[in-house]
This record gives sequence, C-alpha cells and structure tokens, in this order.
Amino acid sequence: MENGTGLWGSTKWGEGRLIGVIDFNIDPDHVSFAGVGMKTPPQWRGTCDFRCTSPATCSCTSKLLGATIFNMQPKEDTAHGTMVASIAAGDFVAGAEDYQFSNYAKGIAAGASPKSYLSFYSGKVGSNFLKAIEQAIRDRVDILCISLSLSTPAYYENFLSIGTLSAVEQGIFVAMAAGNYGPRPASVRNDAPWLLTVGASTHDRASEVALYTNDTATGVRRVYYGLTHFTPRSMYTNTLQLVYPGEGGGSSFNDKTCNSTLGGKNVQGAIVLCWRNPRVTPFLQAETVRNAGGRAIVLMNSQMEGEEKLDNVPYLHISSVVIKRSNAHDILQRYNFEKRGAVTATLWPSKSVFNIRPFPVVAGFSSRGPSAETKGFLKPDILGPGVNILGARSTTAGSTVEFEASQGTSFATPHLAAIAALLKSSHPDWSPAAMRSAIMTTADIEDSCGNRITNHTGKTASFYDTGAGQVNPERANDPGLVYNITDTKDYVRVLCSMYTQAQVNKFAKVGRIVNCSTLGKLEPEQLNYPSIAMTLSRSGKKTIQRTVTNVGRAASEYKCSVEGVPMTQVQVSVKPDQLTFTSQIKEASFMVEAELVPGSTLPSGMVVEGFLTWTFVQGGEHVVRSPLALIVP
Repeated sequence: MENGTGLWGSTKWGEGRLIGVIDFNIDPDHVSFAGVGMKTPPQWRGTCDFRCTSPATCSCTSKLLGATIFNMQPKEDTAHGTMVASIAAGDFVAGAEDYQFSNYAKGIAAGASPKSYLSFYSGKVGSNFLKAIEQAIRDRVDILCISLSLSTPAYYENFLSIGTLSAVEQGIFVAMAAGNYGPRPASVRNDAPWLLTVGASTHDRASEVALYTNDTATGVRRVYYGLTHFTPRSMYTNTLQLVYPGEGGGSSFNDKTCNSTLGGKNVQGAIVLCWRNPRVTPFLQAETVRNAGGRAIVLMNSQMEGEEKLDNVPYLHISSVVIKRSNAHDILQRYNFEKRGAVTATLWPSKSVFNIRPFPVVAGFSSRGPSAETKGFLKPDILGPGVNILGARSTTAGSTVEFEASQGTSFATPHLAAIAALLKSSHPDWSPAAMRSAIMTTADIEDSCGNRITNHTGKTASFYDTGAGQVNPERANDPGLVYNITDTKDYVRVLCSMYTQAQVNKFAKVGRIVNCSTLGKLEPEQLNYPSIAMTLSRSGKKTIQRTVTNVGRAASEYKCSVEGVPMTQVQVSVKPDQLTFTSQIKEASFMVEAELVPGSTLPSGMVVEGFLTWTFVQGGEHVVRSPLALIVP
C-alpha cells in the first residue's frame, strides 16, 4: 500500500471505519491521535471516560472517539495500547523517527488505516476484557483489534473467546495476536475459529552496526554485522575490552546469559557478550551489564533465534547489538583462543539497511500451532509485519519522545485489523468470515528470493508457523472466491462437537441459550474454513466439504489443483474439480477426499502439507489458495 494509491487510495485510507482496540491503556494526548481535519461521525453514540479528575488532560479527539476504562487508573500502563492503536489507525505524522538513533525509520509515521476512527477499551483482568468487548459491540465498532491473550486454552473458560464470538455474531471482524511464545509447538493463543489469529514476520529493513573485533596478539581485525536498537554516537569508534562472563567450564547458565550475575568478571567499561535465552529478558541482561559498569552488550542469538536477523529487543538504556548464532560462535572461538583479555572490540555507526533478504521470515518469538484445543483447523491464520515496527511511544511519564520501534505479534495484529478496516470500506457487505477468507487465500507463500517462507532457523516454515502465509493487502481486496460462513451458529455447532452441554452453556454469559441436541454438531474440520486440516483414517477415505462464494466476475470458471502432497503416500481428490458461476449461481460446493495409500510408510503424527488451489480459468487473475494439512493417525 502506498500513499494515495492502491488499496489506500481506493478506500480513502479507511475513511469512516471504526476500529476498537482492547488493551491495557492508551495515551490519548499523543499526536498520532489528534485527528486533525476529521469529523466525528453522526452515528457515534459511545462515551469518553478516562476516569481523570481533570478531563481536559485526557480527553478524546475526533480520531480517538471514545474510551471506556475498566479497573485501571488514568494514564496507567499506556505504552502497549498506545503503540497498538497507532499502528492500526494513527494519523499521518511528519518528522517521526525512532528516538534511539536519528537515521532509522525517519519520515512520516502513519497507521495502516490512517483515516479510520479509534475507540479504546481497557482493563487488566479477564472479566473486564469481556466487559470491554460488550461495550465495543454496543458502540458498533467495525473491527476489533486485541493484542492480548489469556493462558486458558479451553474456549468456554476464556473470556476473550467467549466475548469475541458475540462480536463476530454481530458482524464485527476480530483480529487477535497469536502470542509471543514461539518457537515452541502448540504455543499459539487466541485460536478460536471465529478469529483471525495473527503471527509475526520480519520485513526488509533494519538498523545495522558493524562490530569490529581486534586480536591484540596477532593484530587480526574482523567485522561482524548485527542489528541495533540503541547505540548513541558517543559510543562509536571507542575501542573497548571484550568480556564473556560465561567463559570456562564451571560457568553457570546465569553467567552465560548475564542473568543477574557476570561470573565475577570485571566488565567496567567493557563490551559484554551475553547469550540470549527466552527465560531471560534482554532488559534484565542489559541492566545487569550496566549496573556492573559495562558500556555495551552484545546479545548472541541462541539456538532458538539461530541465524535470524532480528532486532527484537527493547530499548535497553545501554548500547546494544544483536548478532547471529554463527557469528557468536566465531567470536567466542577467537575469544577463547586468545586467552580472554587479548580481544578488544569497536562499534561503528548504525545505518538503515534496506532489502534484507530473504523476507518475510517467521519471527522466532511468534507462537506456533497446532491449536491445543483441536487439530481440526490450522492456527495461526496469517503472518503480518511484527519486527522493528515503528509506533507511537506513550508520553504520559513526561517524555517528549513520541515514537519508537518494537516487535511482537501484538504489533503484527493491528496491521491485520487495519487491513480488515480497508476491506470493510471497499466491501461493506462482506462478513467477518469473508474478510478472513480474502486475507488468507490471497496470502504470499514465497519470500523475496522466490522460496517458501522460512522460519528463524532458515528452514522452510510449516503451516503451524505461517498459517496461510504473509498478508497481501492488495490481492485480498479482490480474492475472486471466499469461504464464507453466513450462519454463525456453525461456530456454536463446532463448540457442541468439542465440549459437553454444560461447558457450552458457559457461553450463555453473554445471553446465549444453546441446546446442542437441537442445534446439532459440526466437526471442526468440516467448518467452512479457508484452510483445511484433516486427520486421515487408517481404514478408508476421509471426506470434508467446503463451499465457496463468487465475489469476482459474475460469469467465471475455476479449476482446482492439489500441489505438494506426495501422491505415492496419500491420495487426494476434489469433486468436482471445476466450478462454474453465473449471475444466478454465486455459490458452489465441493468435496475433498483423502486416504492413505495401502502400505503407506508415513509415521503416525506426521503432518503432510500441500495446497488446494482454485485458479480462474479465463486468465488466472485469481488464485484462491488454501493450505492443506493431512494428519497421519
């Protein structure tokens, strides 16, 4: 999307749409929410209540129309929500830049749907999140953006799952963060089938620092390039001692990761090497180094991050650089060979680096599938930009700094919420399911090098990493066919197939009365979902049904193909494999049959991946692609 062209231009930057953000709190006075030139829409009936003793110090604007605060103090814990809201629909702000250094991400900052309105709902505990969703429904938001999660996997015990089902039933599209618990399998959160579950990926730019190491004994100098989030100019060109607290066989995990201890090493004025670890926050590592007098920290990718070129650490109040695992091993090998104190290092100026290849890459922290509740649908659904994302920085603590870069599925999610707002502007009659389908079936499955998208280790990512792939907003606006769910009771039928009647009754908290015996049950894999997950049978064929709705040319034909599945092990057929639409025929159903070939050697638990694709026959302008995951019993 480019300023004034493409999807932005055709939708007038999402003009008129209302995005509801549910988070902890927000800084309403930030310049990103000024709404200069915007007029309050006549249909707005919400309220603005920040619970401030002086409303003039925290009032709403013509951009940030409303706010409802549950169990929070005014302007308490505003950082996360401020950034999320600004990424979704922040104003155009000229002269924005990441405050840690002046030559990265400099220019105009804007949300992905910059002319959309915002309404904010905050709270700290699960029951308040449910109240927030109910208020957003009353306020008639178009889109809900929720970059929060609860640890409860069962949908009937999860307030976010319970509340968002009601929102979807009211025609509200809901985008939610997959969580930052990757790359551990089955770590995905917010995985209910009525949601768009968003994972995080990299983009093609970052800020780079050259780390020069100097062997004082040999005079050999080497350079390693890493990414930085804060390296002030005063740090550049200084040659400092390089220290590794984890040296020696008796060093502890805490020493190696600079987790509160530094192995008794003197790091005063030094550049300190520290292994990254998911159990230790970069902030704690940096504070340990800074409190001991260290000048800079080199964070070395662990096995989890591998060769991933990620600047995925927060502002650390100390000079920092993140290096790849292979470079870390090389530096440590030289460090140990030179018997410690013989190695010094120098940091040279950071710069913005463009066209980093390959991109996108699945971020190591992005939560992975499968769903802990059911393997009947793939989660996450989609990837969005979630690394080195520039957004609004809360100024409630008195800071004059207005923008910073950060990372997480929290910041990928508002991109997708904003894209949904743009699609709603372009197609106001589309249901939440239709918008989700358009986003998923048009996603990119290849990176900038023309290969399948990879994960943080450089290996081809699985569907449990990527979902349908990387979002492509322009193509999502014209998908050709969509997998729609017009009867939202199908979601409840899925719940009836997964849970007992007593468990389903817990959804009655929002006024729903369900009798599963009367309503019927629908197996998760039979839900009309844009991705397909089937558990095969050892005793015959497995069959599912899908229905597509034509939203493209009235008179059109589509041909089906199945790719990537090893047909010597698994046979897959689609009947019919050609669909014809007219002005009168707008929907068509098809069956997918899959069975293991007799004598198949595929091990139990293996997931066979492929794609089921419908291609527009009259020219190929539409390619409607669904991930196909076949689970071996």
